[in-house]
Amino acid sequence: LPKLFNFKHHIRKASSDGGIFMVETEGEGAFLGLAGSFPAIINKVAARKLTRYLITFILSGLLFLLIHLFDPRNLKKFFPPRGLIFLLLIFLPLLNSVFKVVKPIDIQERRALQKKPCFRLDSLSSFPDQYQRYYNDHFVLRNWFVRLNNLMAFKLFNKSAVPMVMIGKNGWLFLSRETDRRDEKEYFRATKPFTNSELKQWNHILEQRRLWLEQRGIQYLFVIVPNKSTIYPEFMPDNIRQVRNRSRLDQLLDYTRVHSKVSLLDLRSALEKAKDRYPVFYKTDSHWNDFGAYVAYTEIMKYLNIFRQDEAPMPLSRFEIRIKNWVGGDLAGALSLEKEVLREDILKMVPKTPFQARTVFREDISQYITRSVSASPTGKLPLAMMVHDSFIHELRPFLAEHFSRMVFIWDWGLNIYPQFIRAEKPWIVIEEMNERYLLDKVLSNPEAIKASGSTTPDY
Repeated sequence: LPKLFNFKHHIRKASSDGGIFMVETEGEGAFLGLAGSFPAIINKVAARKLTRYLITFILSGLLFLLIHLFDPRNLKKFFPPRGLIFLLLIFLPLLNSVFKVVKPIDIQERRALQKKPCFRLDSLSSFPDQYQRYYNDHFVLRNWFVRLNNLMAFKLFNKSAVPMVMIGKNGWLFLSRETDRRDEKEYFRATKPFTNSELKQWNHILEQRRLWLEQRGIQYLFVIVPNKSTIYPEFMPDNIRQVRNRSRLDQLLDYTRVHSKVSLLDLRSALEKAKDRYPVFYKTDSHWNDFGAYVAYTEIMKYLNIFRQDEAPMPLSRFEIRIKNWVGGDLAGALSLEKEVLREDILKMVPKTPFQARTVFREDISQYITRSVSASPTGKLPLAMMVHDSFIHELRPFLAEHFSRMVFIWDWGLNIYPQFIRAEKPWIVIEEMNERYLLDKVLSNPEAIKASGSTTPDY
């Protein structure tokens, strides 16, 4: 009863008027009930847990009767072998919740699981649906059944039971549908090219940013990391075919070259050449590996060398190439098969002399946006700022080594931050984005950037 009426501790006040009384609790609101000793009984039961003791006594009596009257010869009469096996299977989750025979496992799910709803009279109508969703996410052995389903689909049919993962050739996994609008498979097929208005909008936003930064003496570079399927189309499934030979990235590059001065760095050619030497993407992950990030780093440094000739990219000879067997990446994890079934030999680039750059500051701007700062005592380049997505993990160590100070803002929305730019005064702002986001990302600029027609800097 205390839980039923959301009591926090006990009844605080009870006023009686004839046969009806009003109870005020430390929970939410109040309720009407019977007068007399009812409040005292509730407090007594809650304090001494008499209800639990009573239920335990009743169940113990039933168990005693069951054992006392049990006759194994009756089992075959009421439960034939097939029926008994069926009952055991049906009650396996319940038995395992008591005896813990099968250990629980964790699986990766890119969503928040349903929390257990609180049973209350004022939300009685919605409680069954809420509890059904909770039970579907938490029933005993659920994770084992999910993993078994994924394993059978992969091993028996070479298919993925998870919509966001696509099974390619030779053990290669590719990202597929993440949202209703973002599907790397459809991007690869080029089924939805940019419209003229969309190209104009992208160009307008990027040109606004470039102009606002230029007015303040700041360089601007926009880097697009190609999709894994763009670099390794030979490992895509045979039934996934392109319907157009030009992607959204091709369209955007062609349009901006004609209609703006924005510097867009296209990494496709460099990565396609480099993959003949070493893999540039993980087989079971959606991201590039160390070598792919190194190739991108050298291309970025070549661009920076146009303005700063005093710093060249680190040669490949400075690193030791190591291959080690490791658990699968994020795509294998989405199938819950990363630990045994979809392990892979990954490439790691280990510097022969340790990097000097260190993270000196980190803060969460919001739930999905993080700002951090790296500093390198040997870095020759002045302060830079980079807004990026998850491809920064492998790229950051290479870049941070060259800058005395570098500000990183992890923001999936790829926003621009005038307040940080004014405070830090970087000499260049780099924005990095994965190619697949060209399908659904809609960039916007704050008012300070939109009003970039002014030629007078505001700092």
